Amino acid sequence: MNVDTVSELRKQSFQLKEPGTAANVFATLVATVFHIGIRSYCGVEIIGLNNYTGSPSTLVVSNHKRDLDMLVIAPALHFGDSFPRSLVRPYFAARDDEFAPSFLATYYNLPQWLNRIILYKLDISPVMYAFRAYPMRQAHAATTNQALRETLLMEGNAELGKVAQESWLQRSADSLEIPIDRLKSMTIRDLMSWRYLKILRQKADSSMLQGNLCRRMRLFQGRAIRKQLEYFAELLSQGKTLFLAPEGELSSDGMFCPIRGSLHRLIKMSRRTVKILPMNISYDFMTTGRMKVFLNIGREIPDMKELSKAELELRVKDSLLKLAVVTMSQIGSYSLYREAAQGNDILIEENWQQQLVNLAQKTEEVGLGVDRALLNERFLRKNIKSFVNYCLRKGQLAEVSPGRLRINREIILNNSSAGYSQNPVHYCHNEFSSLLGSKSLSFLPLTVYR
Repeated sequence: MNVDTVSELRKQSFQLKEPGTAANVFATLVATVFHIGIRSYCGVEIIGLNNYTGSPSTLVVSNHKRDLDMLVIAPALHFGDSFPRSLVRPYFAARDDEFAPSFLATYYNLPQWLNRIILYKLDISPVMYAFRAYPMRQAHAATTNQALRETLLMEGNAELGKVAQESWLQRSADSLEIPIDRLKSMTIRDLMSWRYLKILRQKADSSMLQGNLCRRMRLFQGRAIRKQLEYFAELLSQGKTLFLAPEGELSSDGMFCPIRGSLHRLIKMSRRTVKILPMNISYDFMTTGRMKVFLNIGREIPDMKELSKAELELRVKDSLLKLAVVTMSQIGSYSLYREAAQGNDILIEENWQQQLVNLAQKTEEVGLGVDRALLNERFLRKNIKSFVNYCLRKGQLAEVSPGRLRINREIILNNSSAGYSQNPVHYCHNEFSSLLGSKSLSFLPLTVYR
């Protein structure tokens, strides 16, 4: 198939559907399940929900922390402050590979039997469309599975040796521990099997393809992205409310990710004045109790069409960071990481607790939002105890004797361990650091004993 038949390709891979009455009822049912289910799993506090009015041509933007985000955000935007009645129906811009069959199997590293029997065959696009979620291509987050699906549309079920670069074939063959000649003789559909999820999950782009095909793929992807942006801009032009996570990906180290250029293009393409409604989601997960989630919704920001791309991105980033709620996970990790970085390895627990009490108070004084439980000394000390027990369980702290803790500096300072689950102290330290900006926290002379 020639790439010039882009309308046919778009129809197959980027189909846009408007949900009907049955889909709306289904979305309300699922949103209700999310609303109730997430609260049975963790504590949820939503701040400023009255700021979400669903006023015409509103672009709702949020930071992106983890996959759990939408289980909190989607019901909040679906119901507004009218739960269980659905009064506000926003649209969502979602990563486009979520609309492809086998997305769950390629995205999540789950047991092989579950992938083989259920997930690899499961298509969640009807659920996405019911929620008024539509695809937005994210080239930086594309996977081999996605690249192969697009190549299949363009070239048919060709042999991999005829479409893929030699270097990519060699790396993939080495990873699968099979001869490269065998991989070359396999067709695209052969590789798109649950047996090869190890390869299908890997990040990839058009550079994995041979020269001429690579150029044609980039042309197709550029046209598809333009068409998607036109659709979302048309929604805003018609007065609809649209949700977009401008970072476009999960942060692997806790720092705020760069805002993608699609935000600026989308606002410029809309024919109406677009208001931006910022929101920030924060997780307090370093606890042996229930995890707490904070969703803080700010006030609408008027039209920013005249701002340059750099000015717009800086304004949006600043508005998102100002809405962050500082948690016990962040102030505890910030102090532990600083001590580890300074070469200290023993803490007197009572002295350290008092310093964290001071840190929570000073954090609020410099203008950062703080979990209210941290401003009550009795509740704060309870949270500190839970934080310490979590770190003991994870091996990031060790008890030397009653009241004396050893910091595992090797683990905490290991920057190669990315993600909140692998190195939570490093991750949450970076979260807190990204909130500081010009705020001065030189008031933190922790009392530490070697």
